[in-house]
Amino acid sequence: MNSQSTFPIPPIVYTIAGSDSGGGAGIQADLHAIKSMGCHGCSAITCLTAQSSVGVKAVHTPDLSFLQTQLETILDDLPPQAIKIGMLGTRSITETVAEFLRKVKKDEKDKVWIVLDPVMISTSGSKLLDDDAIDAMIQLIFPLADIITPNKFEAEALLRRELTSPADVVMGARDLLQMGCRSVLIKGGHTLTEGTQSDDRDTPKEVQATLKYAQDYLLTAEESPSEADERLCDGCRGVWLRTQR
Repeated sequence: MNSQSTFPIPPIVYTIAGSDSGGGAGIQADLHAIKSMGCHGCSAITCLTAQSSVGVKAVHTPDLSFLQTQLETILDDLPPQAIKIGMLGTRSITETVAEFLRKVKKDEKDKVWIVLDPVMISTSGSKLLDDDAIDAMIQLIFPLADIITPNKFEAEALLRRELTSPADVVMGARDLLQMGCRSVLIKGGHTLTEGTQSDDRDTPKEVQATLKYAQDYLLTAEESPSEADERLCDGCRGVWLRTQR
C-alpha cells in the first residue's frame, strides 16, 4: 500500500469502532462492507466486546494510548478517503477520536468523508455508550460528521423522545441536524410499532407499513450547492428510501 507499490491503490476507508466477537456488527461487519465496495479497510479498535447473536456479556476498553497508536500508525502510511465511526463507549475515547478527526481535517489535501454511526444500544438491548459520552459525541464529533446514521432507538435516545410515526421521523431528522451534523440518515430497520401496545386496528396504516418495508429517511442541511461541496440530496425535502424486508 505504500508509495513504492506498483499496484493500483484502492480507496482507503477507516473503521474506528468496537470489535464484535459474534461477527454481526462493529469492526468485523464494517470491514466486510468496505471490501464489498472495492475499498481497502483499515481498523482502529475502540472497545472489545464478548457477544453473540443473543447478547453482550462483557465489554473491555483498551488503554487510550493504544488507540492513539493505532490511529497514528495507519495515518502515517495509509491516508483515508473516508472514515466510519462506530462504538465509542466512553467520554475519553470519544475525546480521543474527536482529536484525531480534527487532525485529519486540518491536514487533509482532499476531502475526507466522515460517517458517524452513533452506536448506543445493541440489537439485544445492551447499553454501549456511557451517558457522559453522549454529550461529548454531540459536542465534539457531530460538527465534524458529514452524515450520522442512527437507528430508530438511537435517534430516540439522542432526541429524548419516541418516534412513532413517519412525521415523527421527519421532525426528528430536522432536530438532529440542529445538533451540528451536515446530514442525517435515520435507519428504518426497526418498525415504528416496536415497543408499543397498539393492536392493528389502533395503529395508522403508514406505521403498519413499516412491518412490510424498511424505510430510511435521509435529510441534509440546507445550504447552497457548489462544485466544492457536493450535497447528497435536496435538504429542503429529504428523501425516503424504501425496500421490502
